[in-house]
Amino acid sequence: MTEVYLSLGSNLGDRRKNLKLALREISRLPRTRIWKTSSIYKTGPILPPVSPTQPDYLNQAAGIETQLAPPVLLGRLLEIEKKLGRVRGRKNAPRIIDIDIVYYGREILAQKGLAIPHPRAAERRFVLKPLSELAPQFLDPVHQKTVTELLKSAPPGQKIRKLPVSLNRIKKGKKVRS
Repeated sequence: MTEVYLSLGSNLGDRRKNLKLALREISRLPRTRIWKTSSIYKTGPILPPVSPTQPDYLNQAAGIETQLAPPVLLGRLLEIEKKLGRVRGRKNAPRIIDIDIVYYGREILAQKGLAIPHPRAAERRFVLKPLSELAPQFLDPVHQKTVTELLKSAPPGQKIRKLPVSLNRIKKGKKVRS
């Protein structure tokens, strides 16, 4: 089993419900289990220079263990996004759900459509802050800094606020399905 860290975000519809549904679907993946989820954070969107305003995101991190290979896991996560109503459009557009693989063990991969670690994770507080709850000492294999160190050096200015109620009520230690 490989330890994997995911970043989830939603800024359309019932954002809490979208995160909860995504986690439920992830927990149903074969040979995969969720071992922990972070609190939920409210963050402002990253807007392109010419973009209409959009709602704030709710973001969360999930720690999973899986036997699925990175491309297979990515494919299954994209299926979950589609099942929950995600329509891919322009970059940084509003979305019902977004699920990114941030880290897959200590692997460094660069394939068409798949980059691990996530290429922009080190500069995104909305990824690093929730992840710091789960793995503050995880060493980024590219930057050779811990998640905590990356968070401290992330660009300032992005508003992020921890919400009082989290969705980390997922059954921890769910049995691995084959």
